[in-house]
Amino acid sequence: MSGRTWKLSVMALAGVLAAAGPAYPDTLAKQIEVPGDRAYPESIAAAADGTLYVSSLASGGIARVRPGASMAEPWIAPGAFGSRSTFGVFVDERSKLLLVCSNDASGMGVPGPGAVSGSYLKGFDLASGEGRLSVQLPGSKDLCNETT
Repeated sequence: MSGRTWKLSVMALAGVLAAAGPAYPDTLAKQIEVPGDRAYPESIAAAADGTLYVSSLASGGIARVRPGASMAEPWIAPGAFGSRSTFGVFVDERSKLLLVCSNDASGMGVPGPGAVSGSYLKGFDLASGEGRLSVQLPGSKDLCNETT
């Protein structure tokens, strides 16, 4: 692993872990590392099985944390499926999608991956990570952030 890792505070994860249920019975005493020089976690979502999904404002992409793991793994590559900086994430178990807000944050000084302009709601298959849904928000000054 090269570069820096970001440690997510257990207190910041407490609400997410509580929502994850019994899959995390003893993790409140652990830290989770997110690899990368520019990870800058922006949002975290939990699946019913306890898997966590972490978005990244600066580098884009999605990291995944398996139940009980202390290290996040790269799951959706930065720029995949036309994504840019990733903001809000939401696990939609019913549709089997991870919903992700993707934004061109270059106007805020955050270049992110790729060159797609605008804000999008992206849907990635929970099993494979493949892009399945891409909906652009109307207007030139929209910002997709929360997916709930």
